[in-house]
Amino acid sequence: MEDVRLATDNFSKTRWMGYSRVFEGHVSQADGTITSVIVKDITMYDDTEFIVLMKYRHENVRALLAYCVEETDRLAVYEYTSYETLDDQMDNASLTWGKRLKICIDIASGLDFLHGGSTTGEVVIHRNIKSSNILLDADMKAKIADFGLCVRHPIDKQTVLHDDITGTEEAYRDPEYERTRLLSKECDIYSFGIVLFEIMLQRMAFAELDGQYLGPFVKSLHKEGKLDELVFESTKEVIAPQTLTIFRRIAIQCLHEKREERPTASEVIIQLKQAFEIQVSFHLFFYN
Repeated sequence: MEDVRLATDNFSKTRWMGYSRVFEGHVSQADGTITSVIVKDITMYDDTEFIVLMKYRHENVRALLAYCVEETDRLAVYEYTSYETLDDQMDNASLTWGKRLKICIDIASGLDFLHGGSTTGEVVIHRNIKSSNILLDADMKAKIADFGLCVRHPIDKQTVLHDDITGTEEAYRDPEYERTRLLSKECDIYSFGIVLFEIMLQRMAFAELDGQYLGPFVKSLHKEGKLDELVFESTKEVIAPQTLTIFRRIAIQCLHEKREERPTASEVIIQLKQAFEIQVSFHLFFYN
């Protein structure tokens, strides 16, 4: 605790994130360098998030650096990001189509790691994927955050019966999970599909379109064969039409009513990387 007090100048830089107090701090390393950190007061929370983050480390998952317990006080020390969340940046005009594709690839990479279970033998279902739980650092690298509602299960299990559906907010929640109470990694993929359309349309999932949330609205357009009418309206760069086609196709697959028809995170990565490469080539050609 004394180290944390020193790092945060006795908790002098305080702000609120949701319902939690956070403190900005700086830690001196053995080599003399200074590392910026964020300290979060987690006294009122259980240990789920911190158990997971100590075990699962990836460049697109928010890193937990330390955990401090003293009497009734509990603090978590995270890597520093600017702590701008994706929803805060959704309508940022400087967030070009190419940058948006990179953010989507980052999120898919984080999910692929969590769902893979290659090193732990476990699958981590985040259960609360939404744009407000995606952090962006100064370089606009995306990191998945907020693991307080996650569920872990052995890699050889496909689904887990889970009656508590209070995790992901309604506008992001998998209807198949609501219907069956069977939780699976495909539930995260559905929520990610909603985020993909948010990123493309610069509209939040709760923004009503024709009296519907974003997800049902997009799916109704798809059934009517009008999905191509959805366009990325606000950008300062030219967009390669083929990248939009790829993006729409993979995003709508994520929202498939049957979970077994949804792509895996690794399949999403392949498609989005293809779209990104096409966009880069198109951009270079257009401006040269």
